[in-house]
Amino acid sequence: MFCWLLLLLQLECIRLCSTAQGVLLPPPSSVSVSSFNMEHRLHFLPGAHTPAGARFSVQVTRLRKKSRWRPVSNCSQLTVGQTCDITAAITDPLDLYLCRVRALTLDRTSNWTMSEQFMPMMDTLIGPPELALSGCGTCLILRVTVPTSVAPQLRPHLQSLYRHLDLQVTRVSDRAQFTLTLPYSEESVIPHLQPGAQYCVSVRVGALTQPRSVAGPPVCALSSPPRSRSSGTWRVCSPDSVAVSHPPPAPLRARGPGPAGGLLWTGTPSDPCAAVWRPAESPRAAEEVRRRERSPLTPVTRCSDLSSLRLDRRPRT
Repeated sequence: MFCWLLLLLQLECIRLCSTAQGVLLPPPSSVSVSSFNMEHRLHFLPGAHTPAGARFSVQVTRLRKKSRWRPVSNCSQLTVGQTCDITAAITDPLDLYLCRVRALTLDRTSNWTMSEQFMPMMDTLIGPPELALSGCGTCLILRVTVPTSVAPQLRPHLQSLYRHLDLQVTRVSDRAQFTLTLPYSEESVIPHLQPGAQYCVSVRVGALTQPRSVAGPPVCALSSPPRSRSSGTWRVCSPDSVAVSHPPPAPLRARGPGPAGGLLWTGTPSDPCAAVWRPAESPRAAEEVRRRERSPLTPVTRCSDLSSLRLDRRPRT
């Protein structure tokens, strides 16, 4: 009888010692790493019957360097439902990493649960870049940059993944679409577009080592200023400003001898007040019109010059 009591005491001692060593908490499950634009986050679920007050700690190691396990700062006291930002612990995008997480209370811990191997360069999901469009006549200029939401120290790593741009271009007027692939550059051109038409472009980044990427929302712009109803070609520039209205006002009347007509705006961002002479449709002026159209245009350097431009200043042949 005494031997049986001694054996029961020994078993109870073993149970209490095991509890004190913290091996009875259920280990976490579903440990995984998600990565978007080189920002990495560890996810996990608590094990079944985990106490409500349990906390969780995370560690990371590099496999190729055979480094020791390192705790992740700010991830030593996670609660149920929280995730761990491990971006700062990932220092080499070409190395292999392994993460582990365990549960703990004041007097107990669980076994570690491992994630799968993770390589940032291969496993990150590339989001859309920031896109700006501007018209250039029969083309669109695309300016592509790394998203400003990405931390500055991560932008070089992310930009190094960019290899080409997959574009989907839609003409708004008839919903005609085409796709185009261009080599990655911070500035590119979509050529052979209809002038004066509005196009919407969505872009997706292609990477050499990572086929997974996300297309961005469409960005829209005009390929060039739309045609004016008064001239059929250009909008009118007011004498004192580069502001253009739509529909445009009546053409400015030139002073001096010659047929009645107007000055029409043909400006561009680099030359906002360029102007051409548009004669009135008058049989009396037809011959004079043809002669003047063969002459070089009078240069206009400022919008304020338009009101003082005289017809007789135009070069004559």
